[in-house]
Amino acid sequence: MVPAAFCASNCHVFFVYVDVARWGCVMPVLLGVIAGLLIFNASITPEDLARQVEKGLRQRVGKVDELHVALKGPKGYKLRKGNLRKADVFIKGFDADRLSLGGLVSHAGVGVGAGTAVSATAKVSRVKELTVQCEDFVYDGANIQQLRLYLYKVRYDRDAAQKRSQFRLLGIEKGVAEVHVPKSFIQGRVVEMLSDLEGVTAQLGTDKVTVSGKKRVLLIAVPFEVEGTLRPKGNTVHLVNPRLKVTGVGLPAGFTDWVLKKVNPVYVFDQKEELPFSVNITAITVSPDGLAVRAHVSLRE
Repeated sequence: MVPAAFCASNCHVFFVYVDVARWGCVMPVLLGVIAGLLIFNASITPEDLARQVEKGLRQRVGKVDELHVALKGPKGYKLRKGNLRKADVFIKGFDADRLSLGGLVSHAGVGVGAGTAVSATAKVSRVKELTVQCEDFVYDGANIQQLRLYLYKVRYDRDAAQKRSQFRLLGIEKGVAEVHVPKSFIQGRVVEMLSDLEGVTAQLGTDKVTVSGKKRVLLIAVPFEVEGTLRPKGNTVHLVNPRLKVTGVGLPAGFTDWVLKKVNPVYVFDQKEELPFSVNITAITVSPDGLAVRAHVSLRE
């Protein structure tokens, strides 16, 4: 997550980059988009502030298809304390190479800290609900159609935002991430991991994955078909319960175990650990279109 700073004649706004989203992506860009703010104009409204934040964010991320920021909370002097009831950020279509999670963090150049790194005397500001939605971007090497991040009762260090232009998260009561991984990514991952075999394909069905191809044994290409299910494990998704449905004579013993070892994990949420969160996948849904993932997120220790 990374904060960027935007200055106007009557206010100084700090916001963070959150990519949820490699949640190569924008999740972090957005995570702290609304949090640190220093307001000098007693008549400013959440709508005014949202326009300022949106303008500053556009300057940071460059060309996008759509970008919207909506804020709800007190107005005027009370807004100076940085407390908001609700903050929504929507971004669609962007330069995935320049706006990868690591690239955006580096581009913004703002430090991020968790609760243990912040003074006990820090002034705390709050956002009751922060929602970030990203569409049409590349994340963890996959062309992601949609990624949503929901953070509830967000606490951050107002002094760090106002005095050091840093967005330091102190805590979140609850965090949920949802992402849809397209079938093309799962298929490509399986084919890549089974490069020792020939003609490998992977088909997704309702709560199942079928891997087929040929294993060369003594110069003979022996066909096979392995069917299994996908299950979550921490921040990863694994192929489990393999069943050898079709086989030619001569496949080596333990072939299905070998397949599992090669392809797992099929998917890793935040593989490069660029997010400021620990991710625990709680539910997945497999369909012919791809993999829908739901995860709980918490601040890294």
